[in-house]
Amino acid sequence: MSKNKRTWLTNLVISMLGLVIFGLVVILAAKSKLGYPGIDELNSSAWTGSGPLELSPERARFALLYSLVEDHSFQFSEGVARLATPDLGYKNGRYVSLFAPGTSLVLIPGYLLGAYFGASHLGATLMIGLFALGNAVLINLLVVKLGSARLAGYLAAFVFLVATPAFNYMGVIYQHHLSVFLLLLTMLLSLSKASFVNLGLIFLVFGLSALIDIPNLFFLAAPVLFAMSKSITLAKSRAFLSLSIRPVVIWSSLLILLPVAVYLWINYQSYGNALQLSNTVTHIQALDENGQPVAGRGADSRAKSDIAALETRKRSALNFFKARHLVTGLSSFSISLDRGVLIFTPVIVLGFLGLIPLYRQKHKFVPVLLAVIIFNILLYSMRSDPYGGWAFGSRYLIPAYAVLAVALGVAISYFKKNVLFLAVFLLLGSYSIYVNTAGALSTSANPPKVEILGLEALSGNRERFSVDRNLEYLVKGSSKSFVYQTFLKGHLTAWEYYRIVALTLNTIFVCLVVTTSARRIR
Repeated sequence: MSKNKRTWLTNLVISMLGLVIFGLVVILAAKSKLGYPGIDELNSSAWTGSGPLELSPERARFALLYSLVEDHSFQFSEGVARLATPDLGYKNGRYVSLFAPGTSLVLIPGYLLGAYFGASHLGATLMIGLFALGNAVLINLLVVKLGSARLAGYLAAFVFLVATPAFNYMGVIYQHHLSVFLLLLTMLLSLSKASFVNLGLIFLVFGLSALIDIPNLFFLAAPVLFAMSKSITLAKSRAFLSLSIRPVVIWSSLLILLPVAVYLWINYQSYGNALQLSNTVTHIQALDENGQPVAGRGADSRAKSDIAALETRKRSALNFFKARHLVTGLSSFSISLDRGVLIFTPVIVLGFLGLIPLYRQKHKFVPVLLAVIIFNILLYSMRSDPYGGWAFGSRYLIPAYAVLAVALGVAISYFKKNVLFLAVFLLLGSYSIYVNTAGALSTSANPPKVEILGLEALSGNRERFSVDRNLEYLVKGSSKSFVYQTFLKGHLTAWEYYRIVALTLNTIFVCLVVTTSARRIR
């Protein structure tokens, strides 16, 4: 057998093995249960508080999904509206979604397939996992595209999946992995030739990203501009500057009109106004016993007559982002015990080392990587709620984790013979895997530290707010893992299950590090 054929066969085997490992991780992360529940059952504690739909952001997105499939409507019935509270919108006397509709729309095939087998919520949840699997593939492709070893790409993808809060959010109905998929796909396309097909796909994906989450437009802007720059020439003469734009940019950019048209149509169907954005409609905190709305946050005691006045108030789509919150947000994302990167995923910080060899090579993609990371951090640091509500780790930074994972792949390939780097990488990687496995197998409902005093006053108990809350949850015998609840609950305690999974993932991690540092497979 020739050397090229052996290399090709080895890479194929590694690729297939990688997909199997990544697929198992996705299944392990799923927080769900069997059943095809109706809206009354979904509103029970078996599915909400003590079940897989434990937090309002995932309930609200699932509520829209349920309404679209079961009721064929963008407006909510009373039962669906109760499921969505306290993240519920109110427009023209109808209950509507407060979130961009893309996530719910994308999950429809998974919901229908799951419903066919008696597991509608599980089918929708595994669709999120499918995009997480796609993210692992894209991270690997980007690492190779940037000139690094293929095995380093697999290792970087593995770190992203199991050693960051992305592990937890691939098993619940949030938008983060869909956003990351569109971001990484745009980055990969931007590194390719500036053809009509590639540029057209980039503009199409850019438009679709707003359907998933409006802030995606900020993150995708850098790779979109990078792709466009290949077809723009700036020439300087003695008298003036001349700008030349290839027609392919203009013609391909027209494809953005397709997702824009879809978005406007959905807004019209939802709110009766094509230009009305989801996060600008009236926010309803709860419904009273008669199914009537109660006003937004902090306004539960308002008279019902105030609802009409509240609905007339104009809300800005950018109202959540203010510079005065920047210091609090940066502190929360970096060192805080409840959301800090250094607490939940310190290994991903090593990704910044990957920018060093790329900078030395004068790679033109370095500003794109930095821009996405910086935009992600700064934008969400300016939120009035940088904590992401009750959450596991900094879920808002999952796009930055993905980009840092790409850079980490470059760092692994470049420093794989450096003993100090490998030692630090192994130490931080193992710690990060144990932390994020605890979140993935237990619960996402970690309160921010700022709510602890009020929470303790209500419960009368000491309330934890960091990963120790997840570990305590497991020690007490609780886990929302679909695999554990369905197949293993009668055979293992939740704590034993956690230890086995964490040890297995760490063993795979160590094997990947050793193999990557010992071989050169591209």
